[in-house]
Amino acid sequence: MSHWKRTVVLVFSLIFCLWRLSNIASAAGSTFTVVPKGSNNQIGSPQQGWYLRVQPNTDYQLKFQLGNATNTTNVIEVTPVITQTSPSLQLSLNNPQAAPGPKSQYDFRMLTQSKVITLKPQQIVTDSITVHVPATGVQGIVMGGVLFRSQSDVQNQLNRLKSKKNTQAQSSTISTAAISYGAYLQQDMTRLLVHLKLDAPQLTLNNQQPILSTPLKNTTAYPFLQGKVTLAVTNQQNRALNFQQTVDNINIAANSSTNWNIPWQKGPLLAGKYYLKYTFTNPRMHYVFKKTLILSQTDVDKLNKYLPKSQRNYWIMLTVIVIVVAALLILLTFLVYHYGLHKARSK
Repeated sequence: MSHWKRTVVLVFSLIFCLWRLSNIASAAGSTFTVVPKGSNNQIGSPQQGWYLRVQPNTDYQLKFQLGNATNTTNVIEVTPVITQTSPSLQLSLNNPQAAPGPKSQYDFRMLTQSKVITLKPQQIVTDSITVHVPATGVQGIVMGGVLFRSQSDVQNQLNRLKSKKNTQAQSSTISTAAISYGAYLQQDMTRLLVHLKLDAPQLTLNNQQPILSTPLKNTTAYPFLQGKVTLAVTNQQNRALNFQQTVDNINIAANSSTNWNIPWQKGPLLAGKYYLKYTFTNPRMHYVFKKTLILSQTDVDKLNKYLPKSQRNYWIMLTVIVIVVAALLILLTFLVYHYGLHKARSK
């Protein structure tokens, strides 16, 4: 292998390792296990998913080892998903019905098919799903994934709920084992600059908590990884409402959209304009967006019910205390001096 090829593999192995930090498989149970297996087209370790260098009009196998951890038959549903950006700015693979992101070249779900695998008690099998890259090839990175869920676990929980007659049991929610792994397809290994877009922010209530929600889009077929965002809020009427907040280790998927949500803690609010500055940075990119948030008196009255009241100005309180103590010391000194002088004259 030539030196430049080794360099390319090393660089993108590093990128894959960074992805692993934000795309760790998530499990909500232990009825089965999944272990991804690599292929000749794999870049980096397959431990947390498949990252393949692909060519047009070619089929690729996403191999995995699937194990049943129960002593009964376990039916596992294998479903392709697209990679989304969560409201906390992390990669997400948990919604099979998610809509494709802005300017997506392909919907990863259209490049492969779901399947159902029935496992005998304690059985371990090696299986795969086929991904077909169209003749038009891949521009940037197609970010998808595979979601594994136990149909048997869901059915068992439903049966248990039906067997109980009380209302509390009937209103219980169903939780099931679910494990997801990323699957990324890339043809040209050139790294692209990301194009982020922010729309007008809103300050709303969510479960009696004021939330600043900012619509965010990545319209590029390339992710924004291992970055951070700093939000600075300025109110020219009252400096006590100004604040700055930084969120580290954010990840924004390629061709994705979300509402970035953060709690708003400052109060009480005033009607008028708030100036917001968003700064997104990672080792390769730096973006700054400036937005204006306008709150009406009606908005303020509704939100202030759930925000802190006027905060005490401790600097003013400290200054008053110092002045009072100094005055008492002066008065005490005067009284001691005056009493001593009067006593001396009496003698």
